[in-house]
Amino acid sequence: MVFSWVILTLTIGLGGAVIGWTIRAIFGLVYHIDLPTAYMVTSVLALLGLLYLAAAFTHRWLRLGYIATGMLLISWVIHIFFVQQWDNLQWYAMPAGLYLLGIGYLEWRRGNRILARWLDYLAIALMMGTLFWQTLLFGWEYALTLGAEGLLAMWWGSGRRLRRFLYTGIVGIVLATVGQLINSLWSVNQWIVFGIIAWWSSLSHCH
Repeated sequence: MVFSWVILTLTIGLGGAVIGWTIRAIFGLVYHIDLPTAYMVTSVLALLGLLYLAAAFTHRWLRLGYIATGMLLISWVIHIFFVQQWDNLQWYAMPAGLYLLGIGYLEWRRGNRILARWLDYLAIALMMGTLFWQTLLFGWEYALTLGAEGLLAMWWGSGRRLRRFLYTGIVGIVLATVGQLINSLWSVNQWIVFGIIAWWSSLSHCH
């Protein structure tokens, strides 16, 4: 833990400019960023957030649990605004999401319902939000995975008798369908453009 505090202090000192970049990005202002710095801050906050969450559960430090949740949220926001490397993000999003769900379940059993709810929401956003964006970028394989996650969320919600997972499962299936429809429409538009170009070219050759 002491070593992690040293790393966090160094990260704040070296990457403090990310705060200003993020504020400007939220308001749509022009900004200049250093991508390696943003990636460093994202990685440190994400990994240390998971570490602090485990420490909060182990030592019953409820406030540290909320701090860890905030660190994970900030890391996610910085990644969305600046890093935007989605191809390999699933290798982090899936294990981290399952980890958050596990800690959330244990906190729920312990009686910390508010923290458990926030952990569930964060896990849902991390796993399904990543998959939905990847569906828009890479296609049907991620759409199938998102649909499967939706079904698993419904099953998990039924087992725990929590409506938020039932609703989340439905939303996940809908997002998978919508994402694939958007990809299909983009493909149709591309074929229409290609068809118009080919038709115009054939008319030009006839003249």
